[in-house]
Amino acid sequence: MPGLSDNQKIELTVNKYGSIAQRPSKKGNGYYYQLECEVDGQSQKVWGEMEFLAALVNDWPGANGTCTVERLNKKRYEVTITEPGDMELGPELKTWDDDAEGFVQLEMPDFDGPAPTQAKPAEKAEKTQAQANTPPAKQAPPNGKTTDDITRRYTWALGLSQSIWNETFTNSLGDSWEPDNAYWENVRASANSLFIESAKLPSDSFAAAVTTAVKALDGEVVKAAAKEDEDDLPF
Repeated sequence: MPGLSDNQKIELTVNKYGSIAQRPSKKGNGYYYQLECEVDGQSQKVWGEMEFLAALVNDWPGANGTCTVERLNKKRYEVTITEPGDMELGPELKTWDDDAEGFVQLEMPDFDGPAPTQAKPAEKAEKTQAQANTPPAKQAPPNGKTTDDITRRYTWALGLSQSIWNETFTNSLGDSWEPDNAYWENVRASANSLFIESAKLPSDSFAAAVTTAVKALDGEVVKAAAKEDEDDLPF
C-alpha cells in the first residue's frame, strides 16, 4: 500500500508485535517508517515520513489495536484510537541490520529535532566498531530503558504500594496484623500497575496522579502518604 495522500483517511489494525520498521529512503538520505497492519481485513504495509511516525507514537493504539490515520498534509497526521489493543506492547522501532542478520531495536527519534539521515559508509563502520566495543551491560535493552532505570522504577513502585497497603490493613485490622498472602498479592498487583503507568505518563502528571490512592476495602478515597517529592521520582 502506498503512503497516504493529503486528506486521505484509513482505519487500520496494528500488528500483534506493536512494531514499526525504519527503512532507508531511495530518494535522498533520509528514512521512511513502515507499519505492518490490516486495512479492510487485508494485510498491508502503510508508511510515511517522521511526521507519520510521530503521530502514531503520540496516539499509540497498542498491539492489535485499531485506529484511524488521516494525513492532512505532508507535515500533519491525525491518529484517533477506535479500539485499544495491548498498550504494553510497542510502539517499538526496528531496522534491518546486516551484521546481526535480522531486525534490531532502535530508539525513537527526537520528534522536535531534525529527521534522522542515513550514515555514510565510513560512519557506519565507526558505529559498528563502537557497538562492538561497548560492554553488553551498557547497551540499551529493546525497550530503550537501562536495567538500572527499570530497577529504580520498580523499587519506587513497590515502596509506594507497600505504604498504601500498610495504611489500608492498619486502618481495617488495627496495629496487630501481620503480612499474609492476601497482603503480598495486593502489594505486588499495585506495584505492577504503578510501574507500568510510570512508563506511560510524563513525570509531572504521574507524580500528581499517585498522590491519591483508593482504599480497596471500603472505597474511601484518601491521600496516600507519598513521602517522595518530584525530585525523588526515578523518572
